[in-house]
Amino acid sequence: MAAAPAPRFISSATVPSPVGIVMAEPDRVSDPLMPGAFEIPISVFLAGESRSLLNWVAVSLLEPYSSRTYWTDVRLPSEAVDPHDPLALGHVPKDHIRVFHPDQFQPGEEEAARAEAYSSGLLRSDQPTTSMMMLFDFLRLPRLTQQRVTALGSMESPILAVRNANWLGGLYGAQSGGRVIQAILRAGVSVVALWSAPRPPERAVLDIVLTVEGHGLDRWREATLRCEKGIPSGPLASGDACRLSDLKSIARFLEKAAPSSSE
Repeated sequence: MAAAPAPRFISSATVPSPVGIVMAEPDRVSDPLMPGAFEIPISVFLAGESRSLLNWVAVSLLEPYSSRTYWTDVRLPSEAVDPHDPLALGHVPKDHIRVFHPDQFQPGEEEAARAEAYSSGLLRSDQPTTSMMMLFDFLRLPRLTQQRVTALGSMESPILAVRNANWLGGLYGAQSGGRVIQAILRAGVSVVALWSAPRPPERAVLDIVLTVEGHGLDRWREATLRCEKGIPSGPLASGDACRLSDLKSIARFLEKAAPSSSE
């Protein structure tokens, strides 16, 4: 099978500078919770112990960017979809959802060998260029990730939201996980990782880190959202835990869209 074509790369993924970056057009619905987010490719870590509540908060946070958000749902074949889940209830267009088994993201020797082959054939110096190193990091990604990112990279400022990203945590070490995220960002794609397990220390490498604390969707008004890092202004900037019911954009969405109870 032919390798996925290499995507376009940008010169910087995490520094908010206009040099070398095509800025996204402002979204029609402004989001006061993450001012200026996703104008350039960024990474977001969103954690919570209640998977149901976490998924709903994620959809509400990304609702202002829904037209350019694409969801990867990592799940086991035997895992049933919660009938109260926002994806099951149609709050995300079906053509914006792909479902994969965790093993499909397993790093392979084939990708590493291909990257080494490219590097030995293209580099004529002991000092490879930055753009070349970006390309080689991309070629080391699992084939499925390459295909997914390449497909999105041709779109306008796309966002890749990964549900159950904790399933993938064991596939990569701390250093490799950071390189995977950077390779995706440099391809022009933002990453939002949903994590429903104990938070790993490696979360610090992502640009924005958020935590949802609550006991289920049916008690969402009592739940809180806290920003650990990355949001400089707005109600989450202080780092204090804010009740979801006090965060107007989330509260409006959940009041209208969320079911009254969950199993």
